[in-house]
Amino acid sequence: MKGKQFDTLFAPGKGAFETKIGVGMVIRGWDKGLIGLCQGAKFTLVVPPALGIPDVLAGNDTPIGATLNFDMELLSVKKPPIEDDVFVGIDADGDGRLSHQELLADLQKRNASLTELLPGLLKREDKDGDGYVTWEEFSGPKGLRPYKVEL
Repeated sequence: MKGKQFDTLFAPGKGAFETKIGVGMVIRGWDKGLIGLCQGAKFTLVVPPALGIPDVLAGNDTPIGATLNFDMELLSVKKPPIEDDVFVGIDADGDGRLSHQELLADLQKRNASLTELLPGLLKREDKDGDGYVTWEEFSGPKGLRPYKVEL
């Protein structure tokens, strides 16, 4: 069954759409599918239902479980400013890994009620179970590559 166009954001004359990727501001398919592309790239991004529009947000123009196809051109790529590197901001002692205490302090700084999320956050992020979250394990905004740490 052929789908229909549900969004004309990229139609000629509409102008460019600017967003940050990798930080949850767009659908997960964009967050994953646009990483590593070069400026000037023209492509069709095919987003499976699991990475597309959540069922609760689907409507008349976007049916539940739809595979989405986006004809796109990447006009520019900007390096994120240092303040977008959340990992560096949380790593208070600069050792290249996030301790339980550093994560707790960051959650308290953002909103004290978020501290109840810490056990689940540690379980999800500390993939090797060593009690620390490394740059490689961290799933939040963290720049383009790990920063160097000398111990």
